[in-house]
Amino acid sequence: MGEEKGRKNSLKRFLLLIVILSLISCSSYKPKITRNQIEGYDVFEKVELELEFNGGVWPTVTVLIQGKEVKLEIDTGNQCSIISLSGKQISELDYSNTKYSNYVIDILGKLKRNNFYLVSELSIGDLYFDEIIVDIYNKNTRYQENYGNIGWLFLKEFNLLFDYRNKKFVLYNKDIDNDIDLEGWNAIHFNENPYLSFQATIGNNEKLYNCSFDTGAIALGKDEVYNLLRVDVKDEYISENKKTILYENDKFLLIENIELKTGESSITQNWLRYITPQPQMYDFIFGGAFFREHKVFIDNKNNILYYKKSD
Repeated sequence: MGEEKGRKNSLKRFLLLIVILSLISCSSYKPKITRNQIEGYDVFEKVELELEFNGGVWPTVTVLIQGKEVKLEIDTGNQCSIISLSGKQISELDYSNTKYSNYVIDILGKLKRNNFYLVSELSIGDLYFDEIIVDIYNKNTRYQENYGNIGWLFLKEFNLLFDYRNKKFVLYNKDIDNDIDLEGWNAIHFNENPYLSFQATIGNNEKLYNCSFDTGAIALGKDEVYNLLRVDVKDEYISENKKTILYENDKFLLIENIELKTGESSITQNWLRYITPQPQMYDFIFGGAFFREHKVFIDNKNNILYYKKSD
C-alpha cells in the first residue's frame, strides 16, 4: 500500500516536472543578436539566397562560417535558436563554450538540453557577423544529419521573402522600404509573442483556434510535406471533414479542405493530424505544404504576413 502510494506520488512529481519544463522551455535563456553584430546592416537593403530543399522538404541555404560552406535549413518554428549546427558541422569549426543552456521539448516529446557556443566569422551573402551564438541541432531524420538550422531568433531581425517555386529566399532590412509590390496579396496580422501566432475560425463558426507558421513542419519522408493539425479529429468543426489514413496507421490522418478565416483572409488547406507527445502550443500550423503553394512575405517590423498563390 505504502509502495503504491509512493509510486503514485513519484509519477505526480514527474508529470509536474514535465509541465513546468514545458512552460519554461526555452525561457531560461534565449540568445540574442543585435544590429551592432551585423557588419554593414545600416547600408544593406537585401540579401537574396538560392533555396535548395534538403530531402526534397526543408528549405535550405548555403552560408560561410570561417570560410567553410555550411548548409542551414530555414526554420521559422525554431523559437529557441539563432543558428543551430549539426555535431559534424561544429566539429569542423573553431568555437568556444559559453555558460548558457536551456531546455526544449521536440516534436517527439523528448526533453533536450541545449548548450550554447560562440562561433566566429559567419557570412550570409553580404551580411557578416564577427561572432554569433550557436547551439547543436537535434536532427530528427537521416536527411538532416549534415545540416544546421537558422532559427526564429535570427529571422525576426529581418523582413523575409519565401518563394519556394522559384527557389528564392530574401532577407530585407526591415527599417527601410522594401522593393516588393504587395498589391493583391492577402494579409494576416500576427503576434510577436508567441511568435508568428494568430487566431482563426473554421469557416464562419465562432470557435477560435491558435495558429502559426512553421517552415520546418512537417515531413513524413522525402518529398512528403504537410501542414500540421494538433486538434482532436472529434472536434465538432473537424469531425465531418473527409479523412484519409496514411501508412495504414491511424497515427497519421490526412484531413482535407479545412477553411480557416482570420480578419479578411480565408485559407483552405489539407492538414495532417499527427499524434505527438510534444506540448501543444498551436491547433493549426501552416507548414511546408502552405509554403510550397504560396509566395510568402513576412513583415517583422509591422507583424504582418502577406501571401499569394505562387506564380
